[in-house]
Amino acid sequence: MRPKPCPLLARNLTSPAAPAGYTLIETMVVLSIVGTLALYAVGSFRSTGGRIALDTATDNLVSTLALARVAAVRKQQRVSVCPGDMVNGCSGSSQWQLGWITFVDVDRNRRLGAGESVLAAVGSLPDQLTINFRTPNTLSFNPDGSAWPNGHFKLCSPAVTRRQAVIVHLTGRARVSDRSPQGRTIDCG
Repeated sequence: MRPKPCPLLARNLTSPAAPAGYTLIETMVVLSIVGTLALYAVGSFRSTGGRIALDTATDNLVSTLALARVAAVRKQQRVSVCPGDMVNGCSGSSQWQLGWITFVDVDRNRRLGAGESVLAAVGSLPDQLTINFRTPNTLSFNPDGSAWPNGHFKLCSPAVTRRQAVIVHLTGRARVSDRSPQGRTIDCG
């Protein structure tokens, strides 16, 4: 009886060598597809970055308001939130996107004074974001958890078409919405 040849060796001996690599045309087709997909991805990443920045700013603001309300109830003192920083106190401006502070407002004047403790500070947000609130530019929480004044923060970014509002009720409750308290589209103009 004759031994059978190994199929792997037999195939290698009988078949011609397969070409190695890709042709120039195949490579150009793949590169053009990858380039087209990359163009779509860049636009998508910009819009995703804008959405993430808007969501992060909204979360920071809602967390700050919740902290201020809880601190007011626990300490049985007025706690205020205003645009500004720990060094200069409340700025008096309407540009919340430059940062804000939360402090125990012992003298109830809605300004950070000597002897008043800062509970939290949020730094400047990315350039494209704007946050606006009504006048006066300070929101205060009373020992019973109520807020004064009520109103809504408008959070806007030109990088995305979506806008958000943080609506603060007189009871001190804050909620996020894509509409103004009156049910209208948020005007960022």
